Amino acid sequence: MLAFALRWLPFGGGDPEDIWIAFGLSERVYFHRLQMLLDGEPPPGIDDSTWLRMKRSCSERLIASTRPPATDLHQP
Repeated sequence: MLAFALRWLPFGGGDPEDIWIAFGLSERVYFHRLQMLLDGEPPPGIDDSTWLRMKRSCSERLIASTRPPATDLHQP
């Protein structure tokens, strides 16, 4: 899970479809589980700066996954 998160970090964490294919989890469940992993210390090979970026990205995706979908106000 950490390897997937690290690979997708530059792209905002991965598409919901890629998360489903890789883990069989919804986006929200994946990022919740990832957040639990990120609460610990970074493993060898991941520097503190990258670890913090991963935490921030995970938090942002969790927040975004709880928002209702945007609606187009211009449609009749």
